[in-house]
Amino acid sequence: MMRRGDGIGIEVLPDALRGVRLQQDAPGRVAKVASVACDTNNDLLLLDGLTRLRSLLDEAGQPTRVCMWSHDSYIQSLDITGWSTTELNLHRSKLVDVSATIEMASSARRLLAHLQTDMIRHRRVERFVRQAGFDLESIEPTPIAIARLVPSYTMRLIGSRGDAQPWMAVVHDHLVLAAAPATEDRFETRRTELLATSWSASIEDLRERLLDQTNLSATVNQPAGIAVSLGLSLVGDAYPEFPDTHPAWGPRLAGALGAAVAAAGLAGRVHQLQPLVAPHAFSDDGGVWVIEKIGDVAPSPQLPAPRKRWRRAPARSLS
Repeated sequence: MMRRGDGIGIEVLPDALRGVRLQQDAPGRVAKVASVACDTNNDLLLLDGLTRLRSLLDEAGQPTRVCMWSHDSYIQSLDITGWSTTELNLHRSKLVDVSATIEMASSARRLLAHLQTDMIRHRRVERFVRQAGFDLESIEPTPIAIARLVPSYTMRLIGSRGDAQPWMAVVHDHLVLAAAPATEDRFETRRTELLATSWSASIEDLRERLLDQTNLSATVNQPAGIAVSLGLSLVGDAYPEFPDTHPAWGPRLAGALGAAVAAAGLAGRVHQLQPLVAPHAFSDDGGVWVIEKIGDVAPSPQLPAPRKRWRRAPARSLS
């Protein structure tokens, strides 16, 4: 029987899989940490890597959440506090160039994150995670997972994962207000996997109206502020310090750790990703319809439909 506090988080990177298993009675809540190097763009290698990761984490039916980020992904959150279900559904029906939405809540405020990303890759990873034997709950963007671990004041996170393009995210009260690929690849960004800087601009401009990709990218990538302390917190407790060569080093494990917190039921109410297109529209089977000749038998002739014949009844006297 699964207990609240038990859960698994996985971060999918282009060249690796990172996983963590939380356990209610484990010291510091972290029971297992593992990493598997593999090309996640290759279906067979992805499935093999997930299978090995499941074995390394000693998975035993714990709920699992996955986080990932694509180089062409964007996020912007709109304040929907006080909206009814009808208003929310009407808003979603009018969205253009948005792949999916995620409803988020913090205190009394509700936000709707608008996600633009490669949903075919999401569906592909979802299929192989389940095929590898994990009890998958949902897949979410990496910045949303990491935001659960950082302080509640407004900041900008800069994430750099291996050779993948870095991303930037504006975070407030553990929620992502906006996120976009980093337009400038600075050396200090590559030096560490997660940085935090101050954010002095107004956050109301980000959550009051939706911006197009160009304006959103320019807003998120404005000149960096001063560096701020990035103390990761695991359900109210400071995450332990590890050397940067250790698999459990906080900046390296933050994505998987944030996903595991949600999977373990320690992040409050968490909503799932809601695609704006039917799932079959994201099929990645790559199938092609082909009409083939299956024999030389001539088609049977079409027989004319029999015509009904009417007979005239003999006239009868009414006397």
